[in-house]
Amino acid sequence: MTLWGRFFASLRMTLLGGFFALIGKMRNKTIPIALLSLGVLAGCGRRVGLEYKFNEGDVLRYWQITSGRVETTRADGRPRAMDYEREEYYTITIGEVDRRGTARASVAVEAVVGRGDEREFLDFSDRPILMTVSRRGEMEAANREEAEAVFRELGMPRYSPQFFPVLPERRVRAGDTWSHEVETTNLLFELPPVTVEWENRMLDREKTAEAEVVAFRTRERTVIPLQEGDSLQPRAEVSVRDFDSTLEFVTYFDRERGRPVRITGEVDGSETRAFRRVLEGWERSWEVEIKKELLFELVEATAEAYEVWREQHR
Repeated sequence: MTLWGRFFASLRMTLLGGFFALIGKMRNKTIPIALLSLGVLAGCGRRVGLEYKFNEGDVLRYWQITSGRVETTRADGRPRAMDYEREEYYTITIGEVDRRGTARASVAVEAVVGRGDEREFLDFSDRPILMTVSRRGEMEAANREEAEAVFRELGMPRYSPQFFPVLPERRVRAGDTWSHEVETTNLLFELPPVTVEWENRMLDREKTAEAEVVAFRTRERTVIPLQEGDSLQPRAEVSVRDFDSTLEFVTYFDRERGRPVRITGEVDGSETRAFRRVLEGWERSWEVEIKKELLFELVEATAEAYEVWREQHR
């Protein structure tokens, strides 16, 4: 089995095992959109409108698992690989909703981060990310510095306020495309923010055991020949060369409820980091090549499933 195949198999077993454990402990209560089979609806050529729908007091919960491997190669030429796994729960509480449908939201993040054999529970529920979310899903963080600090402590290399994809302005059907820009901030190095384009393509209207959903694919490829700035840890000048990252995921969106119920995707990337540090008159330079392959799955969860997960990991 290939390395990528092992990643996918590991992720699939983790997801299935986690869901079956939750289902068993919940005594026949179900998670709305666990791993449900999908069937294509007839009449998929009709154009449909998509929008996020929020009401004050709504609470949305999502469970995400990310799994994969990060490989680093230093000057000695020997690669070092680290398996990576992270679980997160996002609890989104909707506040005031204005006449245009734009909502104020508070996002509480809890996570279990694993590197190798180590596992650590991180609770940021007392440091919520405050956001506004439009009907199309355009997101802005009111406390961006705090949001970046939370994501940095989670070990994420980049931050973007765009948790979910932006929906099209017009009605769409299978094969239609639309795009939107997303700004990302590097959390490892002091580098200028980068604006990337997410390209979306409508796939089809589908149904699950509980709802009719539409599926669309989002793809983003970012290639940056050179970025120069400062490293936060270790403290040094840094040049990031040949940055090449591809993000691709499929969103399953419940039209009636106006929210994603499942997102599944992958990230592939590579870059070279060149460091230069002068300390007490001595200059030291070194390079590190980075390659990563990650898979992720996000599903909507019930309050009961959240309580079981929290009890397991606290």
